[in-house]
Amino acid sequence: MNGATIGLDYANDKLVYWETLEVWRTHPAVDYIGEGDVLAIMDGTVTDVEMHTTLDGNVVTITHADGYVSVYKSLGDDIAVKKGDKVKAGDKLGTTSDSMMSELKTGAHLHLELKKDGKYVDPNTLLPTEDK
Repeated sequence: MNGATIGLDYANDKLVYWETLEVWRTHPAVDYIGEGDVLAIMDGTVTDVEMHTTLDGNVVTITHADGYVSVYKSLGDDIAVKKGDKVKAGDKLGTTSDSMMSELKTGAHLHLELKKDGKYVDPNTLLPTEDK
């Protein structure tokens, strides 16, 4: 996302406070706050599109080369891809929203998770950020 600010940062090795749920837990993602387009971070194949999940909102999952999987949560209803689509880095997946009920107090944002070989990794290791 261009122009977004980081809200709750990656914290898979420590507990952080989730304001909406009023609990302390790990946060294996980076929350990018703001309204705008959500873009694929790498080339890959859309392996899942979930609409209106209870806690995560609308979700797109992309499988990439080298064991990477990216998961984009809290998307709006205007998802621009479907399961099986091939995407390139920078392709539009949808837009941010406040559809993620577990982070409702965050407002419109992208909750981005990244895994390598099935284990969570910090998305900041692959993405340039202006906040860091």
